[in-house]
Amino acid sequence: MDDNSPHVWVGSLAAYNSGDLLGDWFDAADCPTNSRDWVDAMAASGALRGPALSSEAFRQRLAVTHEELWVFDHEGFGPWLKGECSPAEAQRIAEVIASIEADGHDSDLVAGWLDEVGETAQAAEWDRPTRERFEDAYVGTYGSMREYAQDLAEELGAYDPQAPWPTNCIDWDEAAGELGVDYFEIDVPDGVAIFRSY
Repeated sequence: MDDNSPHVWVGSLAAYNSGDLLGDWFDAADCPTNSRDWVDAMAASGALRGPALSSEAFRQRLAVTHEELWVFDHEGFGPWLKGECSPAEAQRIAEVIASIEADGHDSDLVAGWLDEVGETAQAAEWDRPTRERFEDAYVGTYGSMREYAQDLAEELGAYDPQAPWPTNCIDWDEAAGELGVDYFEIDVPDGVAIFRSY
């Protein structure tokens, strides 16, 4: 697991309830979602050992004994997955993340935007309406809301950044504050991502 793609630790719920940990790490995009595939994948990876594994009857019995699977741990999901879930749900979320990134967007930024607009990232789909809403709302990344206020004022022709007056008289913090009516910001490593709130 040396890449940044989402990974999950899929284990047996029956074993866990008995006080044992029986499972393995898988790439979330193609993790096993049924017990037979889980047993086969664990045998192939070496997580299950023993000569009895070569017996079809033994593997079938093991799959029946550990029929219920659960994701007990995960990596690489960022804000998209909090806590435990089913393997199928982890697989679905990994597919959503991959679709967002295939469209050239930062999946963590999309999750932050969803949270701000009152939607749960874990339950979200990356369908056309959601993508279009995100793209319409996203303005860009700036050092601060104040920087965006200056950039927007210049773009609108409201002031000339080269002219000392009245530029040096403008209260850019207040201007940025007033933008908070129509915009919101999400902290990102290089500053803030600005979104339209309408």
